[in-house]
Amino acid sequence: MNSRIIILFAAIVSLSSCAGHKDRNIFIAKDNIFVRTEPLIDKTIEPIQCLQTDDLFGTTGIITIIDKYLVLGINSNVNRFRVLDLSDLNTVTDFLQKGNGPNEDVGLIFSQYRRVDNTNLLDVYAMNKHYIMTIDFDQLVQAGETVIVDQLVTPHNAMKAYKTSDYIISQTYFDEDYISIKINNVLDHMPIDTISLFGNEQYLTDYYPFFASCNSLQPNGDKMVMFMHNFDKINILDLKNNNHVSITTDKRLRPDSKLISEMISEASVRQNTYYYYGATTNNNIYALRIGSKIDEPFKVAIQVFNWDYDYLAQFNIKEPITTFAIDEDNSLLYGLTRDERLYIYQLE
Repeated sequence: MNSRIIILFAAIVSLSSCAGHKDRNIFIAKDNIFVRTEPLIDKTIEPIQCLQTDDLFGTTGIITIIDKYLVLGINSNVNRFRVLDLSDLNTVTDFLQKGNGPNEDVGLIFSQYRRVDNTNLLDVYAMNKHYIMTIDFDQLVQAGETVIVDQLVTPHNAMKAYKTSDYIISQTYFDEDYISIKINNVLDHMPIDTISLFGNEQYLTDYYPFFASCNSLQPNGDKMVMFMHNFDKINILDLKNNNHVSITTDKRLRPDSKLISEMISEASVRQNTYYYYGATTNNNIYALRIGSKIDEPFKVAIQVFNWDYDYLAQFNIKEPITTFAIDEDNSLLYGLTRDERLYIYQLE
């Protein structure tokens, strides 16, 4: 029997047996915002440049822009990350060696880029060792030296972790809050708040993959955006004011009026995802959406929202990119495909 059918059947049986189960939102939020179904701008864009696989040496899908540089995760035998100069896309340096020694690791996840006191900092989460390392990015590109200026311990069950000037933010699983965002003081690690994302029902322990998301922290550290893979939902966590919202572009789908079992059923039947990836700037939210109907060919769209949740634009892309980075100063999008091609698009 197909494994997806088995999971779906088990999910429905489990959820149907829950006493007192009630309709509620797929995400714990005060507001659900159903934005206009048509963006202000809707256009197909073509790549202006393509960097071939041989030039990238095996990317991992990690991509971000820091100042004048493009940072990529790589699958080399030695290092985990590569820095390219945006002006010519030539390699500047590779960094963070594989291994278990000083400045080495095998379970690294890119966390975020920050600018503090005119210094560019790069945070990398070492999931298997449960800490965030902060790298002086300016020193890295200028002298080729990996200078770790800080290492910050995270909760042991954190799958993703981020750091701001005030907080340690971690997404945890399998504790008393099931799937949650924990916010701790960056200085003394004391807990400040816990945001239970989808309630505390037991079924979350067994079926948490249905609630997977790609997360992006707003550069100023005020909000975190969760781009949900299996639901037509973008969840925005207000880390300072506890004013959380969800947005969707499909008014036919009202997750707040459906049982959790119905949502899991729909996620099980579909073959594609909704939001595969996303990124944020202090100006906008950028969401990579993939065609989500079984009879629909693979297609990609970059949806753009501002922080007032206006649906500004949709850029349709023919190439099957799965991750991207945004250069807002030059209105450029850098998109990576699974076959390790880097496409560059003009967003105008």
